[in-house]
Amino acid sequence: MYRLRALCVIAGVALLPVFGFAKKAEKADTPENSGKVIKVGVAVLKNTAPRSVPVTVERDRLVRAINQMKPPKHAKNAAKIQAVVLDSASPETANRQAHELGCEYIVFTDLTDLRESGDPAGAPRPGEVHIGRDPVANDPNVGYRHEVQRYGVMQFQLFQVDEGSPRFDTSASAHEATTEDGIVSMLMDRVANRVVSEIRNDNSRPAME
Repeated sequence: MYRLRALCVIAGVALLPVFGFAKKAEKADTPENSGKVIKVGVAVLKNTAPRSVPVTVERDRLVRAINQMKPPKHAKNAAKIQAVVLDSASPETANRQAHELGCEYIVFTDLTDLRESGDPAGAPRPGEVHIGRDPVANDPNVGYRHEVQRYGVMQFQLFQVDEGSPRFDTSASAHEATTEDGIVSMLMDRVANRVVSEIRNDNSRPAME
């Protein structure tokens, strides 16, 4: 009887390190910042394209797209990224409001091109070079295809609040047989993906010079 008890005690002592290791492993697998909320302010869309779009509606679309994105299943950083509405496209006004709302980041968008089959290409912007065939101007297939191709380009920037240089400054384009609303929606989804990826990766590199 005493021998049996001694064996049980020895077995229990031997298992303690195993249980301790399991608890440490479980803690190590817990994503960082799982309870943290990172706010990103979304400025009103700026539209410099040849066609008009409802700029506040498109801003709200981007807010929804960001807020609907969940962290990947095995994300190291599982902080909640919450987009909030800003009431201006002006950097000064947007930065001030972002401060008041407790935002860490601000995203600015500019719809620089929105055309459909047959629309002429616009003149190049300063520093811009057009290479290759225009995606929709003089579309030779529109007469018999019975579908309108649309093309859009979105320039967008992500700033950390109070930083003078963006974390990134890039563009996204889309070319599909869809509506104007559909093209802009595709562009906003691409903006949302890039913004969330940049914030979630918690890049420690300096902002762009």
